[in-house]
Amino acid sequence: MLIGFIFFFNVSTGNVAFIYAAEVTVDQASGIVMFFFFASLCVLAFSAEYLIYYLKAQGTFWLFGGLNFLGFLFCLIWIKETMGLTDAEQKVLYTTSSSQVMIGEDPDLKTANENDPNSIQ
Repeated sequence: MLIGFIFFFNVSTGNVAFIYAAEVTVDQASGIVMFFFFASLCVLAFSAEYLIYYLKAQGTFWLFGGLNFLGFLFCLIWIKETMGLTDAEQKVLYTTSSSQVMIGEDPDLKTANENDPNSIQ
């Protein structure tokens, strides 16, 4: 049963989380997100058999359904939309007001040679 769960998870929505995490996080946070994603998958894989044994299939279904609903509420309240935003604009979404970078201002672009017509200004 556990092998079947892992198989169907991987061929259905399991891969979507990787794509979504890469789209909504800044570069520095994606490693942390992936660590917690893999850690939660390990906990899920190792505990699913015991949950089905102790809570039965119905109890396990309601437990995971409730956790998914809480995750939905978390995303609805705290995750911001990033569609159509540049990387610089995405980085501003989750920074504190004291460390905000002006939108359109990329520190890497400031090192470009001002006399070079091919450099990005």
